[in-house]
Amino acid sequence: MATKNPNGRFHLLKIVLVGIGILVLYLCYKIPLGSNVKISAPTYYFYVSENFSPEMIADTLKERGFIKSRWSFRTMANIKDLNEIKPGMYELKNHWNNNELINHFREHQPKPTIFIKLPSLQNRNAVVNSICKGTTIHPDEVWKLLNDKKYLKELGGFTKESVFCIFIPRNYRVYTNSSAKDLLERFYNEYLLFWNADRLDKAQDMGLKPWEVSILSSIVYSETKLEEEMPTIAGVYLNRIQLNMRLESDPTLIYASKKFDTKRVLLKDKNINSPYNTYKNKGLPPGPIYIVPSKVIDQVLEYDGHDYLYFCANYNLAGGHLFAETYEEHKENAQRYHEKLDEENIF
Repeated sequence: MATKNPNGRFHLLKIVLVGIGILVLYLCYKIPLGSNVKISAPTYYFYVSENFSPEMIADTLKERGFIKSRWSFRTMANIKDLNEIKPGMYELKNHWNNNELINHFREHQPKPTIFIKLPSLQNRNAVVNSICKGTTIHPDEVWKLLNDKKYLKELGGFTKESVFCIFIPRNYRVYTNSSAKDLLERFYNEYLLFWNADRLDKAQDMGLKPWEVSILSSIVYSETKLEEEMPTIAGVYLNRIQLNMRLESDPTLIYASKKFDTKRVLLKDKNINSPYNTYKNKGLPPGPIYIVPSKVIDQVLEYDGHDYLYFCANYNLAGGHLFAETYEEHKENAQRYHEKLDEENIF
């Protein structure tokens, strides 16, 4: 008759205890010291509108994809006896661990903030004036940085033209006493957060950098405000880029002329000497001709694959466009459109 081996049971128990010990040590490290903040920018600004529990904060941050584990955050909050998070704006740093998170929520003294409303704008002076409104920052301080090549290179490798891609229209809450540098870095952080992995993958599939997608989006937005047309128009411009054709976009001529109220582009306008003249220069212009809502960028990222190379405004003047694969077809559409403009005395 076989007998049980007490040594075997002892060894099994020893293995289990060692495993439990390793797990305990891992949790003792992971809960307080393991990185829990994962964002695509150095800093995420998080506003708490009223007294929130750590559980509510954990749920919100997890739903937004800014922390890896809500459980470890909640556990650390209990260990450090954090029961309530007071109203105010908090700054979450990428790779922070739970200990750093909890200490920030416990010790941070919220500073006065103000809402900045940034609408879709074409005039860059209006953009700078909008982001300074309500703060103690003079627009000249912002312009000084926007024209500083060294600073722009450090910020994100931008030029003084492409840096306007960091401005995405919406409401922003910022510190009232922010410096010009703080303000621009805030917009850059939000820009990085917008360009998440999914959007970056789509941009790469288009063969464009994120800032190039923003520039293309500004042209598309200038051509149409109809969201259902945006992917089609984006597809036209991508086809032209791939075939090394000039974009020949009328809105870029309007931007080059700075006559933003122009309703009709004339032949003489096509001779404007400007890097924004896409009738003379191939490729995308050096910067956006509009700062556009995020939904426009998303429409462009979902561009339609087709064979259209041309489009012009519909001669019914209802706001839509007619698309064409051949220049002959496009000429017919354009002629009917210009005849309608003449008929309506639009110049």
